[in-house]
Amino acid sequence: MRRNRYRYTAERRRWPLLRALFLACIIAAIGWAGGFLWFVTDVQRQAPNPTITTDAIVVLTGGTNRLQVGLDLLENDRADQLFISGVGGGGSISEVFAPRQVPKELVGCCIHLGYLAQDTEGNAREASDWVRDNGFNSIWIVTANYHMRRAMLEFERTLPDVFVMPYPVAPEGLELDEWWNHEGTLRLLVNEYNKLLVALGPAWFRRAMALPKHLLKSL
Repeated sequence: MRRNRYRYTAERRRWPLLRALFLACIIAAIGWAGGFLWFVTDVQRQAPNPTITTDAIVVLTGGTNRLQVGLDLLENDRADQLFISGVGGGGSISEVFAPRQVPKELVGCCIHLGYLAQDTEGNAREASDWVRDNGFNSIWIVTANYHMRRAMLEFERTLPDVFVMPYPVAPEGLELDEWWNHEGTLRLLVNEYNKLLVALGPAWFRRAMALPKHLLKSL
Protein backbone atom coordinates (compact mmCIF):
# COMPACT_ATOMS: atom_id res chain seq x y z
CA MET A 1 0.00 0.00 0.00
CA ARG A 2 2.78 2.43 0.88
CA ARG A 3 4.58 1.70 -2.41
CA ASN A 4 1.38 2.35 -4.38
CA ARG A 5 0.88 5.59 -2.49
CA TYR A 6 4.38 6.76 -3.43
CA ARG A 7 3.75 5.84 -7.08
CA TYR A 8 0.46 7.75 -7.09
CA THR A 9 2.15 10.80 -5.54
CA ALA A 10 4.98 10.70 -8.10
CA GLU A 11 2.50 10.51 -10.98
CA ARG A 12 0.54 13.47 -9.59
CA ARG A 13 3.75 15.50 -9.50
CA ARG A 14 4.74 14.40 -12.98
CA TRP A 15 1.57 15.51 -14.76
CA PRO A 16 1.92 19.26 -14.07
CA LEU A 17 5.51 19.10 -15.36
CA LEU A 18 4.40 17.31 -18.52
CA ARG A 19 1.60 19.81 -19.08
CA ALA A 20 4.01 22.71 -18.57
CA LEU A 21 6.47 21.15 -21.00
CA PHE A 22 3.73 20.58 -23.58
CA LEU A 23 2.52 24.18 -23.20
CA ALA A 24 6.09 25.46 -23.59
CA CYS A 25 6.47 23.46 -26.80
CA ILE A 26 3.21 24.87 -28.17
CA ILE A 27 4.27 28.44 -27.34
CA ALA A 28 7.70 27.87 -28.91
CA ALA A 29 6.11 26.45 -32.07
CA ILE A 30 3.74 29.41 -32.37
CA GLY A 31 6.61 31.83 -31.78
CA TRP A 32 8.76 30.11 -34.40
CA ALA A 33 5.93 30.15 -36.96
CA GLY A 34 5.13 33.81 -36.31
CA GLY A 35 8.79 34.75 -36.60
CA PHE A 36 9.12 32.77 -39.81
CA LEU A 37 6.18 34.59 -41.41
CA TRP A 38 7.76 37.91 -40.41
CA PHE A 39 11.06 36.75 -41.94
CA VAL A 40 9.44 35.80 -45.26
CA THR A 41 7.56 39.12 -45.40
CA ASP A 42 10.80 40.96 -44.67
CA VAL A 43 12.55 39.16 -47.55
CA GLN A 44 9.67 39.97 -49.91
CA ARG A 45 9.74 43.67 -49.04
CA GLN A 46 13.48 44.17 -49.43
CA ALA A 47 14.45 46.52 -52.24
CA PRO A 48 17.78 48.24 -52.90
CA ASN A 49 18.29 51.98 -53.08
CA PRO A 50 20.84 52.41 -55.88
CA THR A 51 20.93 56.21 -55.60
CA ILE A 52 23.08 56.15 -52.45
CA THR A 53 26.87 56.42 -52.74
CA THR A 54 29.27 54.75 -50.29
CA ASP A 55 33.03 54.43 -49.92
CA ALA A 56 33.14 50.76 -50.91
CA ILE A 57 31.13 47.72 -51.97
CA VAL A 58 31.37 44.33 -50.26
CA VAL A 59 30.02 41.33 -52.15
CA LEU A 60 29.46 38.04 -50.34
CA THR A 61 29.94 35.11 -52.69
CA GLY A 62 27.69 32.08 -52.72
CA GLY A 63 24.70 32.99 -54.87
CA THR A 64 23.65 34.03 -58.34
CA ASN A 65 23.85 37.63 -59.64
CA ARG A 66 25.76 39.00 -56.64
CA LEU A 67 29.04 39.55 -58.48
CA GLN A 68 27.30 41.18 -61.42
CA VAL A 69 25.40 43.57 -59.15
CA GLY A 70 28.58 44.50 -57.29
CA LEU A 71 30.43 45.25 -60.52
CA ASP A 72 27.47 47.27 -61.82
CA LEU A 73 27.51 49.41 -58.68
CA LEU A 74 31.24 50.02 -59.13
CA GLU A 75 30.90 50.92 -62.82
CA ASN A 76 27.97 53.24 -62.02
CA ASP A 77 30.09 55.13 -59.47
CA ARG A 78 28.04 54.02 -56.46
CA ALA A 79 31.40 53.44 -54.71
CA ASP A 80 35.11 53.65 -55.53
CA GLN A 81 36.25 50.21 -54.35
CA LEU A 82 34.89 46.66 -54.56
CA PHE A 83 35.78 43.80 -52.20
CA ILE A 84 34.63 40.24 -52.87
CA SER A 85 34.66 38.06 -49.77
CA GLY A 86 34.78 34.28 -49.76
CA VAL A 87 36.49 33.61 -53.09
CA GLY A 88 37.43 29.95 -53.11
CA GLY A 89 40.29 28.27 -54.94
CA GLY A 90 42.48 31.34 -55.25
CA GLY A 91 40.85 32.50 -58.49
CA SER A 92 41.86 35.69 -60.26
CA ILE A 93 39.55 38.62 -60.96
CA SER A 94 38.94 37.54 -64.55
CA GLU A 95 38.15 33.99 -63.40
CA VAL A 96 35.78 35.19 -60.68
CA PHE A 97 33.75 37.33 -63.09
CA ALA A 98 33.88 35.04 -66.12
CA PRO A 99 32.32 35.08 -68.64
CA ARG A 100 31.79 38.82 -68.09
CA GLN A 101 34.73 40.99 -69.06
CA VAL A 102 35.94 43.40 -66.38
CA PRO A 103 37.27 46.77 -67.62
CA LYS A 104 41.07 46.80 -67.36
CA GLU A 105 41.10 50.16 -65.61
CA LEU A 106 39.14 48.65 -62.71
CA VAL A 107 41.20 45.49 -62.29
CA GLY A 108 44.37 47.11 -61.01
CA CYS A 109 42.89 49.83 -58.84
CA CYS A 110 39.47 49.05 -57.58
CA ILE A 111 38.66 45.33 -57.24
CA HIS A 112 39.98 43.23 -54.36
CA LEU A 113 39.48 39.57 -53.50
CA GLY A 114 39.28 37.87 -50.11
CA TYR A 115 40.03 34.15 -49.98
CA LEU A 116 39.66 33.24 -46.30
CA ALA A 117 35.94 33.43 -45.45
CA GLN A 118 33.89 30.22 -45.51
CA ASP A 119 30.65 31.42 -43.89
CA THR A 120 28.77 34.61 -43.09
CA GLU A 121 30.63 35.26 -39.86
CA GLY A 122 33.90 34.76 -41.73
CA ASN A 123 32.72 37.16 -44.45
CA ALA A 124 32.13 39.82 -41.82
CA ARG A 125 35.56 39.35 -40.22
CA GLU A 126 37.42 39.27 -43.54
CA ALA A 127 35.65 42.26 -45.05
CA SER A 128 35.74 44.25 -41.81
CA ASP A 129 39.54 43.96 -41.66
CA TRP A 130 39.73 45.33 -45.21
CA VAL A 131 37.28 48.15 -44.43
CA ARG A 132 39.19 49.23 -41.32
CA ASP A 133 42.59 48.98 -43.03
CA ASN A 134 41.36 51.38 -45.71
CA GLY A 135 39.57 53.75 -43.34
CA PHE A 136 36.19 53.50 -45.04
CA ASN A 137 33.18 55.01 -43.29
CA SER A 138 30.37 53.54 -45.40
CA ILE A 139 29.87 50.36 -47.41
CA TRP A 140 27.33 48.52 -49.52
CA ILE A 141 26.63 44.91 -48.59
CA VAL A 142 25.62 42.87 -51.64
CA THR A 143 24.11 39.46 -50.97
CA ALA A 144 20.90 37.50 -51.56
CA ASN A 145 17.70 38.98 -50.17
CA TYR A 146 17.03 35.94 -47.98
CA HIS A 147 20.58 36.19 -46.58
CA MET A 148 20.65 39.95 -46.04
CA ARG A 149 19.19 40.07 -42.52
CA ARG A 150 21.86 37.71 -41.13
CA ALA A 151 24.64 39.40 -43.09
CA MET A 152 23.66 42.82 -41.75
CA LEU A 153 23.62 41.43 -38.22
CA GLU A 154 27.19 40.17 -38.54
CA PHE A 155 28.54 43.30 -40.23
CA GLU A 156 26.89 45.70 -37.81
CA ARG A 157 28.49 43.70 -35.01
CA THR A 158 32.00 43.81 -36.52
CA LEU A 159 31.72 47.37 -37.89
CA PRO A 160 29.64 49.30 -35.34
CA ASP A 161 31.08 52.68 -36.43
CA VAL A 162 30.61 52.16 -40.18
CA PHE A 163 27.44 52.95 -42.13
CA VAL A 164 26.33 49.63 -43.67
CA MET A 165 23.86 49.86 -46.54
CA PRO A 166 22.11 46.70 -47.78
CA TYR A 167 21.79 45.89 -51.48
CA PRO A 168 19.64 42.73 -51.60
CA VAL A 169 19.80 40.59 -54.73
CA ALA A 170 16.94 38.37 -55.86
CA PRO A 171 18.50 34.99 -56.74
CA GLU A 172 17.35 32.99 -59.72
CA GLY A 173 14.83 30.29 -58.84
CA LEU A 174 13.65 31.84 -55.56
CA GLU A 175 9.84 31.88 -55.80
CA LEU A 176 8.69 34.31 -53.13
CA ASP A 177 5.17 34.98 -54.45
CA GLU A 178 3.96 31.48 -53.56
CA TRP A 179 6.85 30.19 -51.49
CA TRP A 180 4.65 27.60 -49.75
CA ASN A 181 4.07 25.84 -53.08
CA HIS A 182 7.77 25.55 -53.96
CA GLU A 183 9.66 22.96 -51.95
CA GLY A 184 13.11 24.32 -52.80
CA THR A 185 12.20 27.88 -51.80
CA LEU A 186 10.48 26.75 -48.62
CA ARG A 187 13.44 24.63 -47.59
CA LEU A 188 15.86 27.49 -48.27
CA LEU A 189 13.80 30.01 -46.28
CA VAL A 190 13.37 27.68 -43.30
CA ASN A 191 17.08 26.89 -43.26
CA GLU A 192 18.07 30.57 -43.43
CA TYR A 193 15.53 31.55 -40.77
CA ASN A 194 16.93 28.94 -38.38
CA LYS A 195 20.47 30.22 -39.05
CA LEU A 196 19.26 33.74 -38.28
CA LEU A 197 17.83 32.60 -34.95
CA VAL A 198 21.16 30.99 -34.05
CA ALA A 199 23.01 34.18 -35.02
CA LEU A 200 20.62 36.30 -32.96
CA GLY A 201 21.43 34.36 -29.78
CA PRO A 202 24.83 36.02 -29.11
CA ALA A 203 23.40 39.41 -30.10
CA TRP A 204 20.58 39.12 -27.55
CA PHE A 205 23.07 37.98 -24.91
CA ARG A 206 25.36 40.96 -25.56
CA ARG A 207 22.42 43.37 -25.34
CA ALA A 208 21.32 41.80 -22.07
CA MET A 209 24.82 42.15 -20.64
CA ALA A 210 24.81 45.82 -21.64
CA LEU A 211 21.69 46.56 -19.58
CA PRO A 212 22.08 48.39 -16.28
CA LYS A 213 22.59 46.08 -13.32
CA HIS A 214 19.32 47.03 -11.64
CA LEU A 215 17.43 45.99 -14.79
CA LEU A 216 19.30 42.69 -15.00
CA LYS A 217 18.32 41.90 -11.41
CA SER A 218 14.66 42.47 -12.22
CA LEU A 219 14.66 40.03 -15.17
